[in-house]
Amino acid sequence: VSTQSTGIAVRSIKCFFCTVNSLDVQVMAEAESRYRSPLTHRYPSQEMSFIFSDRNKFETWRKLWVILAESEKELGLAVTDEQIAEMKSNITNIDWKRAAEEEKTRRHDVMAHVHTFGAAAPLAAPIIHLGATSCFVGDNTDIIVMRDGCKLLCRKLAQCCEGLSNFASKYKDMPQLGFTHFQPAQLTTVGKRSCLWLQDLLMDLQELEHVLSKVKFRGVKGKQWYQRRVRVYNLI
Repeated sequence: VSTQSTGIAVRSIKCFFCTVNSLDVQVMAEAESRYRSPLTHRYPSQEMSFIFSDRNKFETWRKLWVILAESEKELGLAVTDEQIAEMKSNITNIDWKRAAEEEKTRRHDVMAHVHTFGAAAPLAAPIIHLGATSCFVGDNTDIIVMRDGCKLLCRKLAQCCEGLSNFASKYKDMPQLGFTHFQPAQLTTVGKRSCLWLQDLLMDLQELEHVLSKVKFRGVKGKQWYQRRVRVYNLI
């Protein structure tokens, strides 16, 4: 390869990347130029999309913080009814712009939303997340989300099984030719074939119900530093 040819190739590559860099801002501003998972925009129902949405996630965090505060008050900590009421009244009042700015500054999603919640409920700010670790809201919310998702799947699977059962009963005597490996096999019925599909779905439903029966909520107890924080706060 000649030196001249190599130089031309290098200049062409540089020109290409300069052009790409100049379009970066414009391209990133287009939703179509960003990756989107088929699981979030093509296949899910509105119900499932909401279960796994940021709104449901962070509202669940706030509900858990309310439950934590109520439990701590019941145990004798210096938590007031006014603080709890203020937290409850602001569960859905999420300042998304502030939360994004807080996370950019603090580099911590939980602390970002602790301070965002505290700004919406200033009276309760000192007791939000009191004595807890990030796992209290993070892990427990993940469990709640997966549990609710499984419950939704169970309901939809049960509806599908009911419909398929009715279909199998309706066409139980309708003959059809069975196939195996794309080859004609023996005579069967549409109802019989439908029952085979129904059996698979029933096994899936049983498996989901088993998983739901074993779901366990994580504890609340934090690390030693957090326990000291609770004791100090209670003495103030």
